[in-house]
Amino acid sequence: MPEICTHIYFARLVLDKVKIPYDLHYFIQGTVAPDSFIYENPEIFHKYHFVNNDLEFDLEFFLRTVGEYCKTSDSYLKSFIDGYYTHLWLDDYVRKNADKLEIINLGNMARLKLKDLFKINIRWYDFNDISSLLEGIVEKPIIALSLPGLEFISFDAIKHLLQQQVEVLKETLNVSTELVVIPRDKYNRFMSDAADKLAGFLNCVSKENLIDKVKALALAKIKEIEKLPDIAKDSNEKDLKKYKYPFERDLESYKRKLPDLERALIKANKVLEIGAGKGIAASQIKELYGCDIYATGITEIENFPVPFTIAVASNLPFSDETFDLVISVQAISWEADQIKALKEVIRVLKPGGMALLFLTTFSYSMEHRWGKSFWIEAEIDPQDYKKYEFSPDIKINGCKIETFEVPMKHPFKEHKFAYYVKITKEDRNI
Repeated sequence: MPEICTHIYFARLVLDKVKIPYDLHYFIQGTVAPDSFIYENPEIFHKYHFVNNDLEFDLEFFLRTVGEYCKTSDSYLKSFIDGYYTHLWLDDYVRKNADKLEIINLGNMARLKLKDLFKINIRWYDFNDISSLLEGIVEKPIIALSLPGLEFISFDAIKHLLQQQVEVLKETLNVSTELVVIPRDKYNRFMSDAADKLAGFLNCVSKENLIDKVKALALAKIKEIEKLPDIAKDSNEKDLKKYKYPFERDLESYKRKLPDLERALIKANKVLEIGAGKGIAASQIKELYGCDIYATGITEIENFPVPFTIAVASNLPFSDETFDLVISVQAISWEADQIKALKEVIRVLKPGGMALLFLTTFSYSMEHRWGKSFWIEAEIDPQDYKKYEFSPDIKINGCKIETFEVPMKHPFKEHKFAYYVKITKEDRNI
């Protein structure tokens, strides 16, 4: 085991080098905060490290989640936020330089790269050395502290969480041996180099300017995205980054969002997909299930794999009682009149037919992409988009409508984000 907690040791190095008058107690507490946000649930542990799928530190996500504290003149909270950022910066630095460090042990995990270990966000602590490390720089006891927006923090709770993570690691990799970290001198050189770089950054960039810069970059990104074409014109287009909505969804992703899809496709002869994107799922449905499938979208697409019509859900160009099954993933979320769109879906369903829909709210889609603070900063009033919010309390005569809230990982817990809607049209022959 290492002789010292990685992040507290790193915080001590940074504090030795920076010229900013931090409140040391809050700075160090911020440094360990990502490991102690909600310690009772190990799954939450991963979420609060704000790492995206490419194992890169998502600065925008961090700032919009806790950056509001920086708007205050409270030096304690500013110190806490900078400590928090220091922790996340170290994570990112180690990931990008992981080849310089290796995990060594006696089992089949020998030479496991740190970047692989970081995928499950495990931390090593030796609590015996924490007191001596902090001696002389922290006046208050650091064993426990309560901060706005955080659960009560204690090192015993952190230690318990880390032990759980160790068990997850061993079970995942099927090992029982104890892990040993690199030699102390090599570790110290690596950490000192990282601290030098971060100290230089903190000494010349104020936190307020950093937040302003990130917001400006995010707003520029929004404007850049808005200029892109909605979706690919050619269904074989490979460079999906050139489009606002790449629509890479395949049939398997549809099945995850529409739990009853498999059984419905087996029974259906004629299917309509609303908002078909590039037609990947539609093509697979036709090939695997032999369905007579039709699709709609809002942009003309060349080389589309199934019969395709430009249309919106609230005005479908099909006769009454045409389809056995109607499916849609998110497209109806953007209809200004969702009830009208649902009535259209029901109109084109045959008696006994079924519609399976996945809808996300505006609040989820926008905040997940760019963050609440960013579009408020851009003077976009979220109230203007209430028309896009889905109401689960829908009732339309002649149909059984079942609505299920879909759990989504997201920091803005006050909103409902996604729904799975299952509509069954009454069969008049029964």
